[in-house]
Amino acid sequence: MNKIKSVLIDEQRMEFLVSEQETFHLGQEVVLEVESREFRGTVQSLNTLFLNDFIDARPAHAQRIARDVNILYPELDKKAPITLIYLDINDNSKELKAVNNATNFSRVKLFTDGGSRGNPGPSATGFAILSLDDKVLKAGGTYLGITTNNQAEYKAVLEGLGTAYDMGAVQVDVYMDSLLVVNQMSGIFKIKNLDLLKINVSIHEAIKKFDKVSFKHVPRALNKLADAEVNRVLDSQ
Repeated sequence: MNKIKSVLIDEQRMEFLVSEQETFHLGQEVVLEVESREFRGTVQSLNTLFLNDFIDARPAHAQRIARDVNILYPELDKKAPITLIYLDINDNSKELKAVNNATNFSRVKLFTDGGSRGNPGPSATGFAILSLDDKVLKAGGTYLGITTNNQAEYKAVLEGLGTAYDMGAVQVDVYMDSLLVVNQMSGIFKIKNLDLLKINVSIHEAIKKFDKVSFKHVPRALNKLADAEVNRVLDSQ
């Protein structure tokens, strides 16, 4: 069975975009390939539409959809019709396979940290992006000037998500040692500080570009890569 490149729109509904150059019929068994994942199932419905019409109807996903279509179908005429497919997928038929392309990681681990020497004082962000098998893909950080520790923690998340998106990630598991930020991002704690609230809103806007983003608290000892980036940046000032 041939693998057909596609763009995953909604994982809960198993909704995909594929090139109109492919031919399908209802009830057909297919394998749709989305970067490092394969989805096997039966075609339940087919809709032909124009890419621009679909993007206009889903503004929250427009940037990601346009990017993925450009990557998977660079030869596709954006004015040509495309096919929207719904699959009926059994739980046992969903597979995750590694792709032999070191630059293609659809799901990553993002470790972030922020530090302020003085609180408020000279501050910096730090982040490390890892593959699911814990290979470091990218690490970095930015000097922020005089801010608080919590502001630095928040801005590290925003910077890390932006970098992960630029790398092509569609799912991100965020790990950080700030329990406060994790609980605020998860909606458990309310945000009373207006400066933090502004960054929080920016992070939620960034999250809309991904299929899924989760936040998990880890002990400081397990966040050494991001912490090292914070100290590297501060020491360089």
